[in-house]
Amino acid sequence: PGALLDTPLRTADPALRKILQHQVKDYWARSQPSVVEQTRRVLAAHVTMGEPTQELIAALLGIGPRTLSRRLREEGTSFRTVLDQARHEVACQLLGATRTPVTEIGLALGYASPPGFVRAFRRSAGQPPSEWRRTRGEAKRAP
Repeated sequence: PGALLDTPLRTADPALRKILQHQVKDYWARSQPSVVEQTRRVLAAHVTMGEPTQELIAALLGIGPRTLSRRLREEGTSFRTVLDQARHEVACQLLGATRTPVTEIGLALGYASPPGFVRAFRRSAGQPPSEWRRTRGEAKRAP
């Protein structure tokens, strides 16, 4: 219940909290992920929910679409390239961790047709998704 959110924790340690907040702040000051990495992470979370637009992803990152485009270009890539990388990453996760048919994975990732997904996957992985799945499954079972 919402009322419990205002209840103080008996085991809370304000001094420890302050130390931990400082450590997190220092970590992010030194290890801030690149715009490409931030974009890829957000895209990976959204590629199965319809076609993620540059406008949507920019808004989720708290910047404008033109700023996102400019920063990606400064890092040597484009929104389309990062989107393709995120789709490939999620495709590999789904192929490796589920028994979902390749056709359904392709459609879930926003490809218009199964052959389009197979071509894109082959371009990224060097082999079709069904073969990739089979070889990864064999590697997992090998001693």
